[in-house]
Amino acid sequence: MNPIGILCAVIALFGWGFGDFLIQKLVRKLDIWKVMFYIAVTALIGLGPFVYKELLNYNFWSVDTLILIGVGIVSIFAFTFDSEALKDGKISVIEPIIGMEVPFAVGLSIMLAKERLDINQLLLIAAIFIGSILTITIHHTQLHYHKRIIEKGVIFAFIGAFGMGLTDLLVGISSQRTAPFFTMWFTVGLVSTLVFSIRFLKRREMKSVLVDFIRHPQLILLTSLIDNVAWCAYAVATTLIPISIAATISTSFMAISVLLGFFVNKEKIQRHQFVGIGISILSIVLLSALD
Repeated sequence: MNPIGILCAVIALFGWGFGDFLIQKLVRKLDIWKVMFYIAVTALIGLGPFVYKELLNYNFWSVDTLILIGVGIVSIFAFTFDSEALKDGKISVIEPIIGMEVPFAVGLSIMLAKERLDINQLLLIAAIFIGSILTITIHHTQLHYHKRIIEKGVIFAFIGAFGMGLTDLLVGISSQRTAPFFTMWFTVGLVSTLVFSIRFLKRREMKSVLVDFIRHPQLILLTSLIDNVAWCAYAVATTLIPISIAATISTSFMAISVLLGFFVNKEKIQRHQFVGIGISILSIVLLSALD
């Protein structure tokens, strides 16, 4: 496989790991919708210099535009369902279900993008998924999905996981059809900024958005920068290696978030979570080494 593609997927892995850790810190101070708005505006402004030449020659009346708008809308819907699931349900039950994003992304890539993976790749992808689920699961009873299906927030979590898997696929397809940075500027930047702006204007909350930014500029900018770098790295990766492999590697960022929680916040980690982290890291290394 292309080593640059693998490197970009790993950059996305660490970027989302650190970004998720910082987002958790921010949402303790701010509304999650504001955090996503700051990330979107940073993408809109920060990626502008990298895409202005493409904008000058881009045909907005094209199929690619519909796909890009679709990516933005699907990602927002997925984020909405994830947020509602975490708000209504128990985080210990919801997070392992949200982790289903990986098999959804792989399955959709195989079915819709017609990607072909050999048996070794499929086995290692399965191992990464299992390791990720172990990493974010505090107690083994939380894996009994058939017993949890009627709990509050679970259905939303499944829909959110499917939506994020679909987002992973569509970002890859859009990046291949247009360009990675342009895809992220249009979807994370333009579409998300417009949607979130309308939401805040309708609720008359735009002033509070500006006030909160003034109160926490460094943390907001750092979080937004890291998250956008991760998205751009993932988008580039999907143009160099199969989308399913790029998604599997990059969306295993939960291991990084858990380790940061352990070392920085002194959070307790169960033995099976360490095992899950080990399985994920080893499987990612082996998957990256395959031709």
